[in-house]
Amino acid sequence: MQIPEDVKQTIRGEVIPVFRKELKGRQLMPTNGVDAATREFGYDKEVDDAMEEPAIIAPGGDIPADGPKARERILAAIYKIAKQYRVPREDFMSGDYVNRSLNRITQEIAEVENDLIFNGYADLGIYGLTDVPATTNAAGTTWDDHSDTGATPYNDVIDLAQSMYDTSNGRFGQMEEMTLVINDYTAKSLRLWYEAEVEKGGDRAIDLLNEDLDNIITTGHLPKDKAYLAHTGPEIAELVVAEEIQTEEFDYNKDNQTYFTNIFERILPLWYQYGDTEGQTYAVGELTNLN
Repeated sequence: MQIPEDVKQTIRGEVIPVFRKELKGRQLMPTNGVDAATREFGYDKEVDDAMEEPAIIAPGGDIPADGPKARERILAAIYKIAKQYRVPREDFMSGDYVNRSLNRITQEIAEVENDLIFNGYADLGIYGLTDVPATTNAAGTTWDDHSDTGATPYNDVIDLAQSMYDTSNGRFGQMEEMTLVINDYTAKSLRLWYEAEVEKGGDRAIDLLNEDLDNIITTGHLPKDKAYLAHTGPEIAELVVAEEIQTEEFDYNKDNQTYFTNIFERILPLWYQYGDTEGQTYAVGELTNLN
């Protein structure tokens, strides 16, 4: 029994919207589409400290030259996220081929992508948001304690942005260009946290942060006791995509009368490295001790 082309298109049409709905990680890094035949993605890393300040030079003065920057070629493999979708022959005959199983598999692939972007995969050498070297500050207060202690989550984020600014010699640290990434539980705490003057018409911490930051991402892929502040953009981090999510042609197993296909994508989350510290980007800050 051959699967009609309209059935194949219906299944593919169901996979893509469900997948895109779950892609929180892609809010953190833009995609860079490469040829489907690409197996590795490479770039030249400046080994010397890339955060040196430009010189201030009087008219007619010489521009200091310390020779060409040492460079190191970074090559990273593009990996596949995949799972097989199986449908008994009877389900196809009855029209039950777009079901919870298809949606669940699609969501699972999206969540693996999200986890790669947020947490990386150490065994494969993939850096995520939580394991690139970061400027680290301890929070001045626990974010789930809504009492007035003088310290606030808003001040914690401002202080971290300032630390990032200092560490990167002013290249990073501008709040309006940064994204805050927090656990779903932490987001609820922020919604409940009122600043010290709330009774007098003050604002909630999350409202203040929404005004000053470019974006706030909430996800279950982060620990509750940490928050991350990151600059975004193609010069900082990209999701290299060789093949977007898709389904292959269906095959048929006569032994169990089941149709099956592979649902897969081929991607690489990539934080561009600078300087001589492994994984260093200068564009990520970490807040600890939130609860």
